[in-house]
Amino acid sequence: MLFKHLDGLRCSTSKIAPGIDVRAEGGYIIWWPASGLEFKDYPPDGLPQWPLWLLPSMMSKPVAPPRPYPRRTFEVKSMERQIEGLIKTVANAAEGERNSITYWAACRAGELVATGQMGAGLAIEIIAEAAVRAGLPNFEAKKTAESGVTGGRHG
Repeated sequence: MLFKHLDGLRCSTSKIAPGIDVRAEGGYIIWWPASGLEFKDYPPDGLPQWPLWLLPSMMSKPVAPPRPYPRRTFEVKSMERQIEGLIKTVANAAEGERNSITYWAACRAGELVATGQMGAGLAIEIIAEAAVRAGLPNFEAKKTAESGVTGGRHG
């Protein structure tokens, strides 16, 4: 069955009933009378309007808002476990990664300093020592650790 175009109506597949497809905005059909071929049941006054009783099945149903993404709960690690993990990560850093991993670890230690869980001097000393064990020269390890822990503020 063909109906007149209805603004706002979108194409659908089996929305009205299984096996019934609708072609509307964004869709197309082959309309053989447009090529001059005979169409026996073509109404003289044009195509009929969409039946009102069909329109509700064609309207998009309201979409429920997405469910909130479940937040993962993380175990809050003790400061000792956090520092232990940072030391292991820095001490096992491969050549070519040592400086960037040292800086990363120093920034994490700086977060502990910012929350008052440890002093800046101790954090710098611990991270620098791990970096020296990984192979960084002492001066470079200390400067990198200091920069990360203090956020670039010295003193």
